[in-house]
Amino acid sequence: MHRMLGNRNYSAENSKKRINAGDSLNDCRIMFVTEIYKIEEPGSSEGPGASSDSPLKRSNGPECKVCKDDPKKNCRMCNCHVCGVKQDPDKQLLCDECDMAFHTYCLNPPLTTIPEDEDWYCPECRNDASEVVLAGEKLKESKKKAKMASASSSSQRDWGKGMACVGRTKQCTIVPSNHHGPVPGVPVGMLWKFRVQVSESGIHRPHVAGIHGRSNDGAYSLVLAGGYEDDVDDGNEFTYTGSGGRDLSGNKRTAEQSCDQKLTNMNRALALNCNAAVNEKEGAEAKDWKAGKPVRVVRSSKGRKHSKYSPEDGNRYDGIYKVSDSWCFEHDGAVCTVFTGFLWVLNCS
Repeated sequence: MHRMLGNRNYSAENSKKRINAGDSLNDCRIMFVTEIYKIEEPGSSEGPGASSDSPLKRSNGPECKVCKDDPKKNCRMCNCHVCGVKQDPDKQLLCDECDMAFHTYCLNPPLTTIPEDEDWYCPECRNDASEVVLAGEKLKESKKKAKMASASSSSQRDWGKGMACVGRTKQCTIVPSNHHGPVPGVPVGMLWKFRVQVSESGIHRPHVAGIHGRSNDGAYSLVLAGGYEDDVDDGNEFTYTGSGGRDLSGNKRTAEQSCDQKLTNMNRALALNCNAAVNEKEGAEAKDWKAGKPVRVVRSSKGRKHSKYSPEDGNRYDGIYKVSDSWCFEHDGAVCTVFTGFLWVLNCS
C-alpha cells in the first residue's frame, strides 16, 4: 500500500515537470488557412494592379494562356469564338470537334434555343450530310462543281480522263534524266496509251511539256502533238515550232499565239542540239547535222489531224532525230522559232 502511493506521487511529479519544462504542446500556435493563403480574385495575380507584397501565388497557372483568366479581357479561346465577350455562359455551345465555345446568337443563322442533339459541331467542323456518299450510292452533284466553267462547256475535247495529271508509280533508273540518245530496252515503235507511261519508261519524262531538256545542256526528247498548224511532218523529216509565246493563265493547257517566242529555256535547249553556234536573231544551220546531239522523238495521236505519221491512238516512240537548223518567222504578228529534225537511222535501234 505504501509502495503504490509512492509510485503515484512519483508519476505526478514527473508529469508536472514535463508540463513546466516547456512541452511543445504548450508552445503550439494555431494558424488558420486564411492567414497563410489569401483567396485571390480571378486574374488579380497576373494583372497590372497586382501588389508586390502579395502572399504566396497559387500553384496552378491560369486555365487560359491568352487572357490569363482576366474577366475584363475579351478572349476567343476560352469564351465565344466569334465575339470573345465573357457573358451569357448559359447560352454557349461547345463544339464536340474543336472544343470551342459559341454563343447561340453569334451563330449564322443564330439559334433561339439550345439544340437537344447529343453532339453539336460548329460551322467549321460540320460536314454537309448532302455531300456524303454512302456505300453503293452514286456521286452527288455538287453546287460548287455546277458553277464551274467545265460544267457548262460545250467542248468535246478529251482531256485524258484524268490521266493528264496522275502521278508516276515508277521512275526509269536505267539511264539518268539528262541522258542523250536511246534508252536501253525500249525499241523504236513502242506504243503507250498515256503520257504518264511514256514518262515512266524514260523516253520523255515530262507529263505535259512538249520538250524535255536544259538550256545549258540541250534537249533530250520532244513530243510531236500537232501544237502548231505550221508544223510539217514528213516522217523522216519534220519542222517543229518551239515553245512559249502563249498566255496560259487561268490553268490553260494551250492558247493562241499572243507574243513573241524567245530563244530561252527549252527553245535554247533544242538549239544546242544543232551542230552550229546559237544565233538568237538569224538562227543557225549545221554544216554536218549528223554530228549534233541526238533527241528522242515521240509522236502523239493528238497530231493525227495534221500528220498521217502520227498513231491513231496513244503515243509512239519513233527513234532518234538530229536537229539540222533553226530559224525565226512571224506568225499572226508574233515571232516563232522553228527547228528542222532529221531521222538518225544508225542510232534509232
